[in-house]
Amino acid sequence: MTTPISLEFFPPKTDEQKATLEAALPKLKALKPEYVSCTFGAGGSTLAYTPETIRHLRDEHGLDAAPHVSCMGGTQAEIRALLEQYKVMGCRRIVAVSTQHVHLPRPGVYGRTKRIADAIFLGSGLDVTVLRPSLVYGAGGQGVFAKIAALAAKLPVIPVVGPGQWHLRPVWVEDLNAVILSALAKPETVGRTYDVGGRERVTYDEMLAAICRTLGKPCRPLHLPIPLCFVLAWFLERLLPNPPLTTENVHGALVEAPCDLSALDRDLKPAITPFAEGLRQTLGRAA
Repeated sequence: MTTPISLEFFPPKTDEQKATLEAALPKLKALKPEYVSCTFGAGGSTLAYTPETIRHLRDEHGLDAAPHVSCMGGTQAEIRALLEQYKVMGCRRIVAVSTQHVHLPRPGVYGRTKRIADAIFLGSGLDVTVLRPSLVYGAGGQGVFAKIAALAAKLPVIPVVGPGQWHLRPVWVEDLNAVILSALAKPETVGRTYDVGGRERVTYDEMLAAICRTLGKPCRPLHLPIPLCFVLAWFLERLLPNPPLTTENVHGALVEAPCDLSALDRDLKPAITPFAEGLRQTLGRAA
Protein backbone atom coordinates (compact mmCIF):
# COMPACT_ATOMS: atom_id res chain seq x y z
CA MET A 1 0.00 0.00 0.00
CA THR A 2 1.43 3.37 -1.06
CA THR A 3 1.60 6.04 1.61
CA PRO A 4 -0.08 9.24 0.38
CA ILE A 5 2.12 12.33 0.41
CA SER A 6 1.57 16.05 0.11
CA LEU A 7 3.98 18.81 -0.86
CA GLU A 8 4.24 22.38 0.41
CA PHE A 9 5.66 25.36 -1.45
CA PHE A 10 6.63 28.87 -0.51
CA PRO A 11 5.13 31.33 -3.01
CA PRO A 12 7.92 32.43 -5.40
CA LYS A 13 8.40 36.18 -5.53
CA THR A 14 11.12 36.70 -8.15
CA ASP A 15 11.46 35.48 -11.73
CA GLU A 16 14.39 33.32 -10.63
CA GLN A 17 12.33 31.68 -7.89
CA LYS A 18 9.44 31.09 -10.31
CA ALA A 19 11.81 29.45 -12.79
CA THR A 20 13.22 27.20 -10.07
CA LEU A 21 9.75 26.03 -9.04
CA GLU A 22 8.75 25.48 -12.68
CA ALA A 23 11.85 23.38 -13.32
CA ALA A 24 11.21 21.24 -10.22
CA LEU A 25 7.51 20.61 -10.82
CA PRO A 26 7.83 17.73 -13.35
CA LYS A 27 9.88 15.70 -10.86
CA LEU A 28 7.56 16.62 -7.98
CA LYS A 29 4.45 15.72 -9.97
CA ALA A 30 5.99 12.31 -10.66
CA LEU A 31 5.66 11.62 -6.93
CA LYS A 32 1.87 11.81 -7.42
CA PRO A 33 1.11 13.95 -4.36
CA GLU A 34 -2.41 13.71 -2.99
CA TYR A 35 -2.42 17.50 -2.84
CA VAL A 36 -0.01 20.42 -2.60
CA SER A 37 -0.21 23.56 -0.48
CA CYS A 38 1.28 27.02 -0.65
CA THR A 39 2.22 29.09 2.37
CA PHE A 40 0.90 32.61 2.86
CA GLY A 41 2.98 35.65 1.98
CA ALA A 42 1.93 38.32 4.47
CA GLY A 43 2.84 41.97 4.28
CA GLY A 44 1.25 44.39 1.84
CA SER A 45 1.91 43.60 -1.83
CA THR A 46 2.96 40.00 -1.08
CA LEU A 47 -0.72 39.16 -0.56
CA ALA A 48 -0.83 38.42 -4.29
CA TYR A 49 1.94 35.81 -4.38
CA THR A 50 0.03 32.90 -2.84
CA PRO A 51 -3.12 33.15 -5.02
CA GLU A 52 -0.94 33.58 -8.13
CA THR A 53 0.96 30.40 -7.23
CA ILE A 54 -2.23 28.47 -6.42
CA ARG A 55 -3.80 29.48 -9.73
CA HIS A 56 -0.66 28.40 -11.62
CA LEU A 57 -0.44 25.03 -9.86
CA ARG A 58 -4.11 24.28 -10.45
CA ASP A 59 -4.59 25.63 -13.99
CA GLU A 60 -1.22 24.92 -15.58
CA HIS A 61 -0.22 21.73 -13.77
CA GLY A 62 -3.50 20.15 -12.73
CA LEU A 63 -2.50 19.86 -9.09
CA ASP A 64 -5.01 19.93 -6.25
CA ALA A 65 -3.51 23.03 -4.65
CA ALA A 66 -4.61 24.39 -1.27
CA PRO A 67 -3.65 27.87 -0.06
CA HIS A 68 -2.67 28.85 3.45
CA VAL A 69 -4.58 31.97 4.48
CA SER A 70 -3.58 34.49 7.13
CA CYS A 71 -5.15 37.83 7.99
CA MET A 72 -1.75 39.39 8.67
CA GLY A 73 -0.68 42.17 6.35
CA GLY A 74 -4.08 42.83 4.81
CA THR A 75 -7.15 44.94 5.48
CA GLN A 76 -10.54 43.34 6.01
CA ALA A 77 -11.51 44.30 2.46
CA GLU A 78 -8.32 42.74 1.06
CA ILE A 79 -8.89 39.47 2.92
CA ARG A 80 -12.51 39.30 1.71
CA ALA A 81 -11.30 39.90 -1.86
CA LEU A 82 -8.66 37.18 -1.43
CA LEU A 83 -11.28 34.67 -0.29
CA GLU A 84 -13.43 35.63 -3.29
CA GLN A 85 -10.47 34.83 -5.57
CA TYR A 86 -10.13 31.39 -4.02
CA LYS A 87 -13.88 30.79 -4.37
CA VAL A 88 -13.59 31.49 -8.11
CA MET A 89 -10.62 29.10 -8.37
CA GLY A 90 -12.61 26.33 -6.73
CA CYS A 91 -10.84 26.41 -3.35
CA ARG A 92 -13.95 26.20 -1.20
CA ARG A 93 -12.97 24.34 1.99
CA ILE A 94 -11.46 26.25 4.92
CA VAL A 95 -10.53 25.18 8.43
CA ALA A 96 -9.86 28.42 10.30
CA VAL A 97 -7.64 28.07 13.37
CA SER A 98 -8.79 30.74 15.79
CA THR A 99 -8.20 31.08 19.55
CA GLN A 100 -9.87 30.78 22.93
CA HIS A 101 -9.20 34.50 23.38
CA VAL A 102 -12.30 35.31 21.32
CA HIS A 103 -14.40 34.11 24.28
CA LEU A 104 -12.94 36.68 26.66
CA PRO A 105 -15.20 39.62 27.55
CA ARG A 106 -12.25 41.99 27.11
CA PRO A 107 -9.87 40.42 24.60
CA GLY A 108 -6.65 42.09 23.60
CA VAL A 109 -5.62 42.90 20.05
CA TYR A 110 -5.01 39.23 19.23
CA GLY A 111 -8.44 38.15 20.45
CA ARG A 112 -10.24 41.06 18.79
CA THR A 113 -8.60 40.50 15.40
CA LYS A 114 -9.33 36.77 15.60
CA ARG A 115 -13.00 37.58 16.22
CA ILE A 116 -13.01 39.71 13.08
CA ALA A 117 -11.24 36.98 11.10
CA ASP A 118 -13.74 34.34 12.26
CA ALA A 119 -16.60 36.55 11.10
CA ILE A 120 -14.94 37.15 7.70
CA PHE A 121 -14.38 33.44 7.13
CA LEU A 122 -17.86 32.38 8.27
CA GLY A 123 -19.46 35.10 6.14
CA SER A 124 -17.42 34.33 3.02
CA GLY A 125 -19.82 31.85 1.47
CA LEU A 126 -17.08 29.20 1.56
CA ASP A 127 -17.28 25.89 3.42
CA VAL A 128 -15.75 26.95 6.74
CA THR A 129 -15.12 25.17 10.03
CA VAL A 130 -13.66 27.25 12.88
CA LEU A 131 -11.42 25.68 15.54
CA ARG A 132 -10.63 27.57 18.75
CA PRO A 133 -7.76 25.81 20.52
CA SER A 134 -6.54 26.34 24.05
CA LEU A 135 -2.79 26.66 24.59
CA VAL A 136 -1.06 24.67 21.82
CA TYR A 137 2.24 23.03 22.71
CA GLY A 138 4.78 21.19 20.59
CA ALA A 139 8.21 21.42 19.03
CA GLY A 140 9.44 24.78 17.78
CA GLY A 141 10.83 28.01 19.12
CA GLN A 142 7.85 30.33 18.76
CA GLY A 143 4.62 30.87 20.62
CA VAL A 144 3.57 31.07 24.26
CA PHE A 145 4.49 27.49 25.16
CA ALA A 146 7.99 27.85 23.69
CA LYS A 147 8.57 30.96 25.81
CA ILE A 148 7.37 29.20 28.96
CA ALA A 149 9.49 26.10 28.32
CA ALA A 150 12.55 28.23 27.60
CA LEU A 151 12.14 30.10 30.89
CA ALA A 152 11.68 26.83 32.78
CA ALA A 153 14.83 25.38 31.21
CA LYS A 154 17.07 28.39 31.82
CA LEU A 155 15.97 30.16 34.99
CA PRO A 156 16.32 29.00 38.60
CA VAL A 157 13.18 30.98 39.45
CA ILE A 158 10.31 31.26 36.95
CA PRO A 159 8.23 34.47 36.92
CA VAL A 160 4.46 33.88 36.83
CA VAL A 161 1.78 36.43 36.05
CA GLY A 162 -0.42 36.79 39.13
CA PRO A 163 -1.35 33.77 41.30
CA GLY A 164 -1.06 31.24 38.45
CA GLN A 165 -4.46 29.68 39.19
CA TRP A 166 -6.29 30.29 35.90
CA HIS A 167 -7.13 27.14 33.96
CA LEU A 168 -6.11 25.89 30.52
CA ARG A 169 -6.53 22.73 28.46
CA PRO A 170 -3.12 22.40 26.76
CA VAL A 171 -3.40 20.54 23.46
CA TRP A 172 -0.49 18.88 21.62
CA VAL A 173 0.03 20.30 18.13
CA GLU A 174 -0.09 16.80 16.64
CA ASP A 175 -3.58 16.32 18.10
CA LEU A 176 -4.67 19.70 16.74
CA ASN A 177 -3.40 18.66 13.30
CA ALA A 178 -5.45 15.46 13.55
CA VAL A 179 -8.57 17.48 14.44
CA ILE A 180 -8.00 19.71 11.39
CA LEU A 181 -7.81 16.66 9.11
CA SER A 182 -10.87 15.13 10.74
CA ALA A 183 -12.86 18.33 10.25
CA LEU A 184 -11.83 18.47 6.59
CA ALA A 185 -13.13 14.93 6.10
CA LYS A 186 -16.55 15.67 7.64
CA PRO A 187 -18.81 17.96 5.57
CA GLU A 188 -21.24 18.16 8.49
CA THR A 189 -18.74 20.37 10.38
CA VAL A 190 -19.14 23.18 7.82
CA GLY A 191 -20.50 26.33 9.44
CA ARG A 192 -19.69 25.09 12.95
CA THR A 193 -17.23 26.28 15.58
CA TYR A 194 -15.37 23.98 17.98
CA ASP A 195 -13.29 24.56 21.08
CA VAL A 196 -10.22 22.31 21.02
CA GLY A 197 -8.17 21.35 24.07
CA GLY A 198 -6.60 18.58 26.06
CA ARG A 199 -8.50 16.29 28.39
CA GLU A 200 -6.76 17.63 31.48
CA ARG A 201 -7.92 21.00 32.80
CA VAL A 202 -4.90 22.35 34.65
CA THR A 203 -3.94 25.58 36.33
CA TYR A 204 -1.03 27.55 34.95
CA ASP A 205 1.05 26.55 37.99
CA GLU A 206 0.21 22.87 37.40
CA MET A 207 1.22 23.19 33.76
CA LEU A 208 4.49 24.83 34.76
CA ALA A 209 5.21 22.06 37.28
CA ALA A 210 4.57 19.41 34.59
CA ILE A 211 7.00 21.14 32.21
CA CYS A 212 9.67 21.27 34.92
CA ARG A 213 9.16 17.57 35.76
CA THR A 214 9.59 16.67 32.11
CA LEU A 215 12.78 18.74 31.94
CA GLY A 216 14.03 17.15 35.15
CA LYS A 217 14.28 20.51 36.90
CA PRO A 218 12.85 21.84 40.16
CA CYS A 219 9.92 24.22 39.74
CA ARG A 220 10.28 27.50 41.64
CA PRO A 221 7.57 29.91 40.50
CA LEU A 222 7.75 33.57 41.46
CA HIS A 223 4.25 35.04 41.41
CA LEU A 224 4.29 38.68 40.32
CA PRO A 225 1.47 41.13 41.16
CA ILE A 226 -0.82 41.83 38.21
CA PRO A 227 -0.23 45.63 38.21
CA LEU A 228 3.52 45.06 38.05
CA CYS A 229 3.04 42.61 35.16
CA PHE A 230 1.13 45.21 33.15
CA VAL A 231 3.97 47.71 33.65
CA LEU A 232 6.64 45.14 32.70
CA ALA A 233 4.69 44.05 29.62
CA TRP A 234 4.20 47.65 28.48
CA PHE A 235 7.95 48.30 28.58
CA LEU A 236 8.94 44.92 27.06
CA GLU A 237 6.60 45.42 24.11
CA ARG A 238 8.35 48.69 23.32
CA LEU A 239 11.88 47.40 23.83
CA LEU A 240 11.86 43.94 22.24
CA PRO A 241 10.60 42.63 18.88
CA ASN A 242 9.45 39.36 20.50
CA PRO A 243 8.82 40.17 24.18
CA PRO A 244 8.54 37.29 26.67
CA LEU A 245 5.51 39.01 28.21
CA THR A 246 2.77 41.06 26.54
CA THR A 247 -0.20 42.98 27.87
CA GLU A 248 -2.36 40.39 26.10
CA ASN A 249 -0.72 37.66 28.20
CA VAL A 250 -1.54 39.60 31.37
CA HIS A 251 -5.19 40.14 30.34
CA GLY A 252 -5.43 36.41 29.60
CA ALA A 253 -4.40 35.64 33.18
CA LEU A 254 -7.37 37.56 34.56
CA VAL A 255 -10.30 35.81 32.86
CA GLU A 256 -10.67 32.14 31.94
CA ALA A 257 -11.96 31.03 28.54
CA PRO A 258 -14.44 28.13 28.71
CA CYS A 259 -12.91 25.61 26.25
CA ASP A 260 -16.01 23.41 26.16
CA LEU A 261 -15.12 20.14 24.39
CA SER A 262 -18.67 18.74 24.17
CA ALA A 263 -19.26 19.74 20.52
CA LEU A 264 -15.81 18.49 19.53
CA ASP A 265 -16.42 15.10 21.15
CA ARG A 266 -19.91 14.82 19.68
CA ASP A 267 -18.90 15.50 16.07
CA LEU A 268 -15.22 14.54 15.75
CA LYS A 269 -14.48 12.21 18.70
CA PRO A 270 -10.74 12.93 18.67
CA ALA A 271 -8.10 10.85 20.40
CA ILE A 272 -6.24 13.34 22.61
CA THR A 273 -2.75 12.58 23.89
CA PRO A 274 -2.35 12.79 27.69
CA PHE A 275 -0.54 15.96 28.68
CA ALA A 276 2.41 14.14 30.30
CA GLU A 277 2.99 12.05 27.17
CA GLY A 278 2.70 15.05 24.86
CA LEU A 279 5.26 16.90 26.97
CA ARG A 280 7.59 13.92 26.87
CA GLN A 281 7.34 13.81 23.07
CA THR A 282 7.84 17.57 22.84
CA LEU A 283 10.65 18.10 25.32
CA GLY A 284 12.41 14.80 24.66
CA ARG A 285 12.73 13.52 28.22
CA ALA A 286 10.61 11.22 30.34
CA ALA A 287 8.60 12.86 33.10
